[in-house]
Amino acid sequence: MATSENQSVQMRVEARKPCSLDFPGGDSRSIVRYSLNARAAFHWKEHGVSRRASGQTRDISHKGAYIVAPECPEQGAIVSLNIHLPALAGENCHLHLETVGRVLRVETKSNQKKGFAVANDRVSLRTASEPLALADALGAQR
Repeated sequence: MATSENQSVQMRVEARKPCSLDFPGGDSRSIVRYSLNARAAFHWKEHGVSRRASGQTRDISHKGAYIVAPECPEQGAIVSLNIHLPALAGENCHLHLETVGRVLRVETKSNQKKGFAVANDRVSLRTASEPLALADALGAQR
Protein backbone atom coordinates (compact mmCIF):
# COMPACT_ATOMS: atom_id res chain seq x y z
CA MET A 1 0.00 0.00 0.00
CA ALA A 2 1.39 3.42 -0.94
CA THR A 3 2.09 6.04 1.71
CA SER A 4 -0.63 8.36 0.41
CA GLU A 5 -3.17 5.52 0.69
CA ASN A 6 -2.09 4.83 4.29
CA GLN A 7 -2.53 8.47 5.17
CA SER A 8 -6.03 8.56 3.68
CA VAL A 9 -7.32 5.82 6.00
CA GLN A 10 -5.96 7.24 9.24
CA MET A 11 -8.61 7.95 11.82
CA ARG A 12 -8.76 11.45 13.16
CA VAL A 13 -9.78 11.25 16.78
CA GLU A 14 -9.73 14.35 18.94
CA ALA A 15 -10.63 14.67 22.58
CA ARG A 16 -13.43 17.12 23.21
CA LYS A 17 -13.84 18.96 26.48
CA PRO A 18 -15.66 16.97 29.15
CA CYS A 19 -19.35 17.68 28.99
CA SER A 20 -22.19 17.08 31.34
CA LEU A 21 -24.80 14.52 30.28
CA ASP A 22 -28.13 14.15 32.02
CA PHE A 23 -29.06 10.55 32.70
CA PRO A 24 -32.45 9.30 33.89
CA GLY A 25 -32.90 9.89 37.60
CA GLY A 26 -31.12 13.25 37.55
CA ASP A 27 -27.60 11.78 37.53
CA SER A 28 -25.17 14.14 35.79
CA ARG A 29 -21.70 12.96 34.74
CA SER A 30 -18.71 14.54 33.05
CA ILE A 31 -17.11 12.37 30.39
CA VAL A 32 -14.58 12.90 27.63
CA ARG A 33 -15.98 12.49 24.14
CA TYR A 34 -13.83 11.92 21.06
CA SER A 35 -14.70 13.42 17.69
CA LEU A 36 -14.97 10.58 15.20
CA ASN A 37 -16.59 10.57 11.76
CA ALA A 38 -17.22 6.90 11.00
CA ARG A 39 -19.99 4.99 9.21
CA ALA A 40 -22.63 3.63 11.58
CA ALA A 41 -25.42 1.12 10.88
CA PHE A 42 -28.14 0.58 13.46
CA HIS A 43 -31.43 -1.18 14.01
CA TRP A 44 -34.25 -1.01 16.54
CA LYS A 45 -37.88 -1.96 17.02
CA GLU A 46 -40.61 0.63 16.72
CA HIS A 47 -44.19 -0.40 17.55
CA GLY A 48 -43.13 -4.04 17.13
CA VAL A 49 -41.64 -3.48 13.66
CA SER A 50 -37.89 -3.90 13.03
CA ARG A 51 -36.30 -0.78 11.55
CA ARG A 52 -32.83 -0.27 10.02
CA ALA A 53 -30.95 2.90 9.13
CA SER A 54 -27.43 4.26 8.85
CA GLY A 55 -25.55 7.47 9.51
CA GLN A 56 -22.22 8.85 10.72
CA THR A 57 -20.80 9.19 14.19
CA ARG A 58 -20.16 12.71 15.42
CA ASP A 59 -18.42 11.63 18.61
CA ILE A 60 -17.97 8.62 20.86
CA SER A 61 -17.00 7.92 24.47
CA HIS A 62 -16.73 4.86 26.66
CA LYS A 63 -20.34 5.47 27.70
CA GLY A 64 -22.01 6.07 24.31
CA ALA A 65 -22.06 7.84 20.97
CA TYR A 66 -23.81 10.56 19.00
CA ILE A 67 -25.03 9.53 15.54
CA VAL A 68 -26.04 11.92 12.74
CA ALA A 69 -28.65 10.24 10.53
CA PRO A 70 -31.65 11.12 8.36
CA GLU A 71 -33.77 8.56 10.24
CA CYS A 72 -33.53 8.18 14.02
CA PRO A 73 -35.03 5.85 16.63
CA GLU A 74 -37.37 7.35 19.20
CA GLN A 75 -36.07 8.49 22.59
CA GLY A 76 -35.95 5.50 24.94
CA ALA A 77 -35.64 2.92 22.14
CA ILE A 78 -33.17 0.04 22.51
CA VAL A 79 -30.79 0.22 19.54
CA SER A 80 -28.11 -2.12 18.19
CA LEU A 81 -25.30 -0.03 16.69
CA ASN A 82 -22.36 -1.11 14.51
CA ILE A 83 -19.64 1.54 14.02
CA HIS A 84 -17.22 0.76 11.16
CA LEU A 85 -13.76 1.93 12.22
CA PRO A 86 -11.25 2.50 9.41
CA ALA A 87 -7.97 0.60 9.38
CA LEU A 88 -5.08 2.38 11.01
CA ALA A 89 -2.14 3.45 8.86
CA GLY A 90 -0.11 0.44 7.76
CA GLU A 91 -2.77 -2.05 8.92
CA ASN A 92 -5.20 -4.14 6.87
CA CYS A 93 -7.56 -4.93 9.73
CA HIS A 94 -10.85 -3.02 9.86
CA LEU A 95 -12.58 -3.00 13.23
CA HIS A 96 -16.24 -2.78 14.16
CA LEU A 97 -17.42 -1.35 17.46
CA GLU A 98 -20.70 -3.07 18.17
CA THR A 99 -22.98 -1.80 20.93
CA VAL A 100 -26.45 -2.23 22.31
CA GLY A 101 -27.86 0.73 24.19
CA ARG A 102 -30.74 3.09 24.84
CA VAL A 103 -31.47 6.31 22.94
CA LEU A 104 -31.14 9.21 25.40
CA ARG A 105 -32.29 12.01 23.11
CA VAL A 106 -33.12 12.78 19.49
CA GLU A 107 -32.27 16.18 18.00
CA THR A 108 -33.21 18.07 14.86
CA LYS A 109 -30.85 20.91 13.96
CA SER A 110 -31.96 24.11 12.25
CA ASN A 111 -30.24 23.01 9.02
CA GLN A 112 -32.46 19.86 8.98
CA LYS A 113 -29.73 17.51 10.24
CA LYS A 114 -30.99 14.91 12.67
CA GLY A 115 -29.11 12.94 15.24
CA PHE A 116 -29.40 10.94 18.42
CA ALA A 117 -27.38 10.15 21.52
CA VAL A 118 -27.14 6.56 22.70
CA ALA A 119 -25.89 5.26 26.06
CA ASN A 120 -24.15 1.88 25.81
CA ASP A 121 -25.37 -1.12 27.79
CA ARG A 122 -22.97 -3.57 26.08
CA VAL A 123 -19.93 -3.05 23.86
CA SER A 124 -17.99 -5.48 21.66
CA LEU A 125 -14.95 -4.79 19.47
CA ARG A 126 -14.41 -7.21 16.58
CA THR A 127 -12.62 -7.48 13.26
CA ALA A 128 -14.60 -7.26 10.03
CA SER A 129 -14.11 -11.00 9.42
CA GLU A 130 -15.66 -12.06 12.76
CA PRO A 131 -19.40 -12.80 12.93
CA LEU A 132 -21.71 -10.20 14.46
CA ALA A 133 -21.73 -10.95 18.18
CA LEU A 134 -24.61 -8.69 19.17
CA ALA A 135 -26.68 -8.76 15.96
CA ASP A 136 -29.58 -10.64 17.53
CA ALA A 137 -29.46 -8.82 20.86
CA LEU A 138 -32.65 -6.87 20.18
CA GLY A 139 -34.60 -10.05 19.56
CA ALA A 140 -33.25 -11.62 22.74
CA GLN A 141 -34.18 -8.60 24.87
CA ARG A 142 -37.80 -8.33 23.73
